[in-house]
Amino acid sequence: MVTQHESDAGVTAAPATERVRTRRSRKRKLLYAVISVILLAIIAAAAVVAYFAIQEHRSPSGKVFVKTSQGKVELKVLQTVVVPPTAPAAGLNLDVPAPPTELKISSIGLDVPTFLMGKDVPKTRVAGWIYGSAMPGTKGNTVFYGARAGSAAVFEEIDQLKAGDEIVVGTGKVGYVYHVTSIQETAANDTQSLLPTTDSVVTLITDSGQWDSASGSYTKRLIVRGNYVSAELWEGK
Repeated sequence: MVTQHESDAGVTAAPATERVRTRRSRKRKLLYAVISVILLAIIAAAAVVAYFAIQEHRSPSGKVFVKTSQGKVELKVLQTVVVPPTAPAAGLNLDVPAPPTELKISSIGLDVPTFLMGKDVPKTRVAGWIYGSAMPGTKGNTVFYGARAGSAAVFEEIDQLKAGDEIVVGTGKVGYVYHVTSIQETAANDTQSLLPTTDSVVTLITDSGQWDSASGSYTKRLIVRGNYVSAELWEGK
């Protein structure tokens, strides 16, 4: 009789075990489904962020202010295309402004990529296109900042530039050519060089003077400015 009961217990236990396995299987499937939904949500959020980041790079927007002697002045991105004084190369389409991708100054052997720069200074050898400044080849002031010392230094030799030297801002298919018109040193807190202009110009900014450990910055700024003169075919690096 004992043997029979043991056998009966084995027979009746099998369905219960199967139900446990079924419940566990359902729980695993539910867990996998939840994880899949979370991953898809993360991917979707990343895609949205990336999309708007690209849009922001192509066409910077929002309000950017700089302090001047007249108070705060808003920087606005101007995209009014300017016809260069010298006829552009044949076959170029200058009707649609594009963000800069490269900065080249042959006279000092400079050829570096650019990136859209907000508050943070570049950490690598690139020229930062100041957020809120104009597109190359448009009416306004196209401003770049570059470090002059350290591992991210790119503008260490712009003090050697002379009037008439060529600065080329590449945008993928078009190289916008500017000629240097002025080089000057200003106070470290001088923001006049960031202001919009009525002409199409490029402005290069770097640190100058002495390092002030108390403020954690240099005492002066070096400003190089050039006027837009022409446009050429651009292949880039």
